[in-house]
Amino acid sequence: MLAAWLDERAARPRRPAPPPGYAAGLAGEALRRGGRRIRPAARGGAGGPMARVLTPPPPPPGVQIKRVGNVILAVKDLDRSLSFYHDVIGLPIKNQRRTWIDLGTTGALLSLHPASLTAEHMGSSIDNGITIGFIVGDVKSAVEELKSKGVKIYRDIVKREAGRNAIAVDPDGYLVSLFEPDFTDKAEQTGGYHGYTPA
Repeated sequence: MLAAWLDERAARPRRPAPPPGYAAGLAGEALRRGGRRIRPAARGGAGGPMARVLTPPPPPPGVQIKRVGNVILAVKDLDRSLSFYHDVIGLPIKNQRRTWIDLGTTGALLSLHPASLTAEHMGSSIDNGITIGFIVGDVKSAVEELKSKGVKIYRDIVKREAGRNAIAVDPDGYLVSLFEPDFTDKAEQTGGYHGYTPA
């Protein structure tokens, strides 16, 4: 019986070999579908315990930026600027060292460090310089409170298509934008914000 079984298997047609370039075609298909392709295993089917996962190709060279980390301000008086952004504006202190202070909680941080005593101070023009933007719940009350604390208002409240905006000036002449978005739902607009407390 063994001889008959061997003769029967020898008579069966053999599976043809894959054509040239077959493996390269699979790799191209994997790249077109996002760089990952799971080959079915001999047992267990696709995704089974014996499946092989082809790793995606390495990312293209570049800067590979993840997110905005911080906005850095060179300030003339570190203590005075800390008082403005922490005590007046309300940003919490995240990290503090002798010559560097990070303010904020999540997302991008506002970082302060001492300015050079000899370099020219630049970047305080609303048209072509630096403006620091905060979202507020009520820009009118924010402006009134800043005025009561002696903060200079560069431009009073202006109505825009997306909301209302005013601009104050910090101790170094940097411009600080206070923006109240114009949401359709008023509860959504003011929920979670009090005065000029940043988001």
